[in-house]
Parts: sequence; structure tokens; C-alpha cells
Amino acid sequence: MRDQQEFTELLETNLPAVHRFVLRMVRNHSDADDIVQDTALKAFMHFTEFRAEAKFRTWLTSIARNEVLSQRRRGHTSRVSY
Repeated sequence: MRDQQEFTELLETNLPAVHRFVLRMVRNHSDADDIVQDTALKAFMHFTEFRAEAKFRTWLTSIARNEVLSQRRRGHTSRVSY
């Protein structure tokens, strides 16, 4: 079983790149912060399902992309960018 320490190290290493990716998609810092937080939570909840067939960053970015699309469908992202 994967442990919390391993997850924390992987997350700390890869989260800045994922945040930049999300920010490019939503163009709003507040929305990006919320989506990245949701992404980290989902990744933590499903970390045991992570298969090392892909890089952790790829898996995390995929979760983030799906979270952005989900938030857009629900209308939870702002339309204002800065």
C-alpha cells in the first residue's frame, strides 16, 4: 500500500506545474487555487489506484483537467480573468 509520505513528496514536487496548467486553462487565480485544492484532494483519495504506468504529474494533470471541465459544466468558474 502506498503511504502518505510518498504522496506528500510527489504532490509537493508536481503541484506547482499543475497549478500553472490550471491557471492557463481558467485564467483566474482564485478559481485555479480552488481547482488545484480539489485536484489534490481527489488525488489523495484515489492514490491507491495510481498505477505507475504513467508519471504522477501526468496523472495529476489529468485529474486537474477533468476538474476544470467539471467546474465549467457546473458553471462554477468565474468569467473574469486577471
